[in-house]
Amino acid sequence: MSAEYTPVAEQKILANEAGVAKQQPKQSFFKSKRIYIILAGSLVVIAAVCITLAVVLSKNNTNSSTTASSSSITKNLQGCVAEGKYDSNINYFPEQLDLYVPNPNFQVKYFNNYKVITNSLDPKNIEIIVLYQCGTPKPNLTDVKATRVIPVPIKSIFVGDTTSVSFLELLGVRSSIKGTDSLTYITSPCLIAANSSGFGPLNTDEYTDAVGTLKAENSVDLTISYLDSVAINATNYVTFPATADLSAYNRVSWVGFLGAFYNLESSANTIIKTIADNYNCIKAKNVKTTPTPVVAWVEHLDAQAYTLNNTVYVLNRWPVYVQYTLDSGASNVTLPLAQVEANANQTLAAAIGTPYRSYFTNRTAFMEILKTVDVLIDETYYLLTPTVDNILTTYGWNDADTQTYKFLRNKAIWRDDKRITVGGGTDWYETAVVSANLVLNDLVVLAHNVSNVDTTYFRNIWKNGTDIVKITGDQCGATGKDALTVQGLGKDFGTNPKVISCSI
Repeated sequence: MSAEYTPVAEQKILANEAGVAKQQPKQSFFKSKRIYIILAGSLVVIAAVCITLAVVLSKNNTNSSTTASSSSITKNLQGCVAEGKYDSNINYFPEQLDLYVPNPNFQVKYFNNYKVITNSLDPKNIEIIVLYQCGTPKPNLTDVKATRVIPVPIKSIFVGDTTSVSFLELLGVRSSIKGTDSLTYITSPCLIAANSSGFGPLNTDEYTDAVGTLKAENSVDLTISYLDSVAINATNYVTFPATADLSAYNRVSWVGFLGAFYNLESSANTIIKTIADNYNCIKAKNVKTTPTPVVAWVEHLDAQAYTLNNTVYVLNRWPVYVQYTLDSGASNVTLPLAQVEANANQTLAAAIGTPYRSYFTNRTAFMEILKTVDVLIDETYYLLTPTVDNILTTYGWNDADTQTYKFLRNKAIWRDDKRITVGGGTDWYETAVVSANLVLNDLVVLAHNVSNVDTTYFRNIWKNGTDIVKITGDQCGATGKDALTVQGLGKDFGTNPKVISCSI
């Protein structure tokens, strides 16, 4: 379902009407010069009429120009309507989301001076957000149970997670980020550069209680996060659940969701279309590739670290991963789902409650499934960046296993921690969420063993970290306050948004 729009009423420009007063010529009492006087009088009348018409036309033209300038808005306003200038007949949102990538999880309806966003990704917690053009009357909607009513465009925002940062940077509103409780993990080179010079957003990570954080969140125009226990109590809180969207392709459309708060629908439309077109081009070039390599996304949960009775092996079938794999021209683990689940620990799965994942306490059963796998993607959490020996030891593999497992024999184990910060932030949870085209390109490279194309987010573990990119402020291209206004995601990403060749 694409976003639904309400047709905007046609603009009515009322022309000013002015009557022309007719002047009557004075009769002459001097008959001897009658003809000349009559002629002269006629000329005076004509001149007077012309002058009167000129004045009237000038007045009408002036009035028409004023009306047109206020009623023929062609771009969404980046400021407020001046006091006394509101016109209920004007469409204040001529630039609207077209959602080139339809997303069933949210929709936007437009009216003359307000728009209504319905965020239904979580059916149990549907949000209805009314955004109205600042400087115009706050809408009194008796038929809409709004969870938030916010004047737009907003000028300041508090981000309660790192994911939203990249969406905001693509929209060109990095400078509006006034606070965060996740600065340590943010991977934006430009926020890192700005922060190192004292121009970064307020970091509430340093607070010892939630009171200071909540005060900071309530001091800005908007607070966004996903499942943040503190942020949800802010009076201006709105959920931003892009990471919960189960479609890798649809996630980019959340740029439009945020763009609506800034009246930047036109920019959002361009960004969405650019990323989507590049994604579809890459997909079209590879989706029919043969032979089809088999990819598995796995994880190891240490019993002691996770307070479990046994070590657990996880097979991840999250729809986002499944889609990336298929669109890259690869396939997911080929064993029937019923067979996978028969070997999985259903009690543990119910206890942890994470969908789309199969949990194995029986190592033999888990390893049997991996015998068909060509490429393995390891998502195990390590306190420090793991080496190839760390990973092989974690899963209990040795040299003899290369005869059994193709991904060992072909050195095809990958991790998504190629781009990291000194503080431990991983770009997989930030720019990768919105940059679906770049992620898909990575999957093509690793699934089909493309040797002459570099990856953005994934690294091969046999390179032992030599290909890791340490993200610093130097990758912004500016320092201090100037870092806040640099367009895009930093020098490593070039264009805004970055697109790459789909013929690899």
